[in-house]
Amino acid sequence: MEKLRRLIQIARDDGAFEACNQSFRFGVNQLPDFIWRPFVIYGLLQDGRSFQDIEYLLENNRDRHDALVGPDRLYSSAIYPKPQTRAQHYYRYVFAANQAADRDASSVLDIAAGLSYGTHIFKTKLGSELEYIAGDISVDALAYGQKYYSPDNSIQADGQNLPLDANSVDIVVSFETMEHIPNVEEYLKELNRVISPNGDLFFSVPNDEDLDSKEEHNVKEYPHMHVFDYEKFRDTLNRYFSERNLTVYAQEYPLDVKNPMEVENLPPGFSEVNEQQEIADQSTLLAHIK
Repeated sequence: MEKLRRLIQIARDDGAFEACNQSFRFGVNQLPDFIWRPFVIYGLLQDGRSFQDIEYLLENNRDRHDALVGPDRLYSSAIYPKPQTRAQHYYRYVFAANQAADRDASSVLDIAAGLSYGTHIFKTKLGSELEYIAGDISVDALAYGQKYYSPDNSIQADGQNLPLDANSVDIVVSFETMEHIPNVEEYLKELNRVISPNGDLFFSVPNDEDLDSKEEHNVKEYPHMHVFDYEKFRDTLNRYFSERNLTVYAQEYPLDVKNPMEVENLPPGFSEVNEQQEIADQSTLLAHIK
């Protein structure tokens, strides 16, 4: 019903042709993964990926939702994760870059940077002179990121012990990370240590996720360790950044996918959360601290 309501709204706002186009795209994305795999491989080859790196992406796409995101596009396929899921991940970086666009920032630290495609988004929106530091626990992911996105610095780190000076970075982004960290207290203390006095921090976690640790350990190398709802997420961050301003947003599943680099202000699916707002199931919670 939600998809039908969305299509009706698109027809009213953008016309019947666009509604039909969105309906066709939705139907195509329901095709089995094996039908799409050759097209995904072809798209990755067009973007200059080697066969060895394509194999790495396809083998790790479940553990790393950024695995099939191009430098400035989303591959049109239903192979897991689907375009809407990958757009969610891409939009978080777009959101942070848009929010920080008017700040005088010279450096970004991305904890759990994955394949480091955030480098491309931030440098496109904030300027190529911005220093981008990619931090991740995976050496393979960092090597891939250096090869294709070229962050200024890559550091292997788990977020609880960073080889960086105090007050040394202007922006911290750490998306879909806190729920994986064994010791959240040390992780937040460390980020509080490295952020500059007037810096911005961006976090995201799944909202009140039904955590099945057994299933998680069967399919993911880095399973979820914690569950956060709105109050726990807000209160946890406020304990470590009490002297800063905290705004929480909800990110719902985007029913229509736009070119992420063309998105201005809040991306599709984003809304600021207030105390009385009911947050939809399967949403993501995002925090902007400044």
